[in-house]
Amino acid sequence: MRLFPISVLAFALAAVVSWERLSIDKGQHDLVRIALWISGLAVIFCALSGRWFPLTARAGAAAGVSWLTTAAVLTLGPIDHSWGVGESIGLGILMAQSIRKLPSPQALGLGLALGTAAIIAPMRDEQPGPFSSAIGVLTLCTAATFVYLRGLDSEHRLAVSETRIRERLSIARELHDLVAHHITGIVIQTNAIRLVLNRPQEVKEKLDDIEEAGKQAMTAMRRLVSLLRDSSTAPLDPTPGIAEIPAVAVPLRRSGVHVAMDLDPALAGVRPDLAAGIYRIVREALTNVGKHARGVTRVDVEVRSDSAGDIDIEVTDDGRGETSRFAISGFGLIGLKERIMELGGSLQSGRMAGGGWRLKAHLPASATMTPNHEGSWPL
Repeated sequence: MRLFPISVLAFALAAVVSWERLSIDKGQHDLVRIALWISGLAVIFCALSGRWFPLTARAGAAAGVSWLTTAAVLTLGPIDHSWGVGESIGLGILMAQSIRKLPSPQALGLGLALGTAAIIAPMRDEQPGPFSSAIGVLTLCTAATFVYLRGLDSEHRLAVSETRIRERLSIARELHDLVAHHITGIVIQTNAIRLVLNRPQEVKEKLDDIEEAGKQAMTAMRRLVSLLRDSSTAPLDPTPGIAEIPAVAVPLRRSGVHVAMDLDPALAGVRPDLAAGIYRIVREALTNVGKHARGVTRVDVEVRSDSAGDIDIEVTDDGRGETSRFAISGFGLIGLKERIMELGGSLQSGRMAGGGWRLKAHLPASATMTPNHEGSWPL
């Protein structure tokens, strides 16, 4: 079925060329008539044989045949009815395809060769007629059009490449956050086992908790990998939000740390994308506590929404840690700060005067966090 339109077009163009070639004055030599007839059909065959031969070979062959035919006829002297519209159409088709599809050097060389071949072909005719000028104008317009389309194609490829880079960065951030959160929980609980080695029942409970944390980490990793395999997959289910915030404190609580959460009831009405951002800030803050704090016994999490809809998040702990816990956190808090600042918000982290650590974040109500097509949120 796919060959039917091509066959019809080939027959029509061949008929045009054949009629014009066979209408050469009978006084001309039969060999010239046959050569002109064959050259026209050869160009048309090159234009329509894309199913079997590469474009570079077809375009080069057509340009060579047309140029040689024109050179031969002009050497002998112009011959009446020695040029056919079908040949120029075939050359124009190949020129357009070459300009748009081939690499730049080949597109330039073959485009010029085919375009000039189509323009000078009417010079073979002793009486070119009005069609010769029309073919020249049409060839130039076709070339300009496909140069423009080639530029659009280049811009589209660049946009797609930039989008893929942004998505890869988003996935890398999500992967870091997932791994850091779950692995930190496992490390915390492993350290806690050392305190209860002489109590077998508690050791068993801690090991069960570690096993469960490992399963959760594997589930989260599989879910993220599934997004990479299928771009049509829906966003992570469920989309993390306010209701999921208490769950991120489980690893710290299992290690004996008291985590107090004060979540403003007004948060229930925030947009899902903003809720996902709040969730990720709290998760990264608690992960940071687990990774870098020493001797922590209490963590306080407070999330408030003011009358304008702006969100303020504060996470404090009473532990000891590195003097620059924020800097050591790597892609976690540093990446989080960059993303929050891009959204018009702010994030500050540092030691408190009386000891411990405080992280404060502010998200404006106008912050718009849109998931990409793979379901990853910007925070």
